[in-house]
Amino acid sequence: MKKLMIILCILISVNNLYSQSKKNVPVIINDKPKYQSEKLLTLKELYSIPIDVYDKYYINAVYSMDVDKDTNLYVAEPYQNNIVVFDKKGKYIKTIGGKGQGPNELLGLVYLYIYDDKLYINQYLLGIKVWDISGKYITEYKNVFRNQIVFFIRQDYVLTCDEIIDRSKNISNFELQIYSKDFKDKKKIAEIEYRKKKNEIWEITYLYGVDSKDNIYFPVSRNEYKLNIYNLKGELIMTFGKKYNTPKMPKEILDIRKKHGLDEITKEPQVIQYIIIDNRDYVWIVPAWSSLEAFNYKKILANIDIFNSNGEYLYTFNDINVTPQSIIRNNRLYSFPDDEVDRNIRVFQIEYNNRIK
Repeated sequence: MKKLMIILCILISVNNLYSQSKKNVPVIINDKPKYQSEKLLTLKELYSIPIDVYDKYYINAVYSMDVDKDTNLYVAEPYQNNIVVFDKKGKYIKTIGGKGQGPNELLGLVYLYIYDDKLYINQYLLGIKVWDISGKYITEYKNVFRNQIVFFIRQDYVLTCDEIIDRSKNISNFELQIYSKDFKDKKKIAEIEYRKKKNEIWEITYLYGVDSKDNIYFPVSRNEYKLNIYNLKGELIMTFGKKYNTPKMPKEILDIRKKHGLDEITKEPQVIQYIIIDNRDYVWIVPAWSSLEAFNYKKILANIDIFNSNGEYLYTFNDINVTPQSIIRNNRLYSFPDDEVDRNIRVFQIEYNNRIK
């Protein structure tokens, strides 16, 4: 009996050591937001941009947007393969690009990112084209991406995510990757294996990001309200999220999905739909259900949960203008709801409550 107790103590000790090694990485699961009686922020609309000023430009769809150092807005229009530029008050300036294979033309435009007065333009499966801020060709990196669309550029690296599909096993591996600025070197930061179920999808395009301190955010899984934070070495430094039960699909979303013939797609959506990181390094998380399940139909309010970089759940609010294509730059929210009725680009000033620190 004494020998058995000794063995049990050894096993418990080993198990405790393993648990302790797991506990070295903080896991913060929040219950309620810190601020409930006070507003953390408000969105003040500054202006809207109509998409159909036909004598000057026409924007059929918006896949991405970005802003330069003078707060001029650059809108990537995929159907015409051009970029429409507006000033900081929403006044049309010019259109650059256009469909073609020349140095100042584009094919398969899916994403745009501005860094250091340069436009980095993702042409799907073709590569990254780099222009100066006026639209003049600088260089090109051919065939550097496979399925990657969204990327973020920093001083020394490019962050993106690739989906590697094993069709024989119906498995996707989502790899969080860092490239060198010349796209010659690549390393894997993290990986998630996703085994697809019938009538189920996991859209990960807008589910990762990086803050000003080079903290990289990536989901834990499709069905958990948790994000991991990694450093540039790929070391896990924190996991955070909140207690969450997916609500029943709203009737408005079900009706819209039926209209588009997609009502058989899973009634259990991915828990986290998309994330946006603002200028305070707050992480805006949109969980299901959102307008993403309803083709960004504007009448569907998104629930937005805001966390700080310490994983603390700060605030929740509802808004129709926070969509997957939204970006936050210079404390402004740029939004394109892509609604059937109102398809204007809208720009909001984010006004934070200064009484809350």
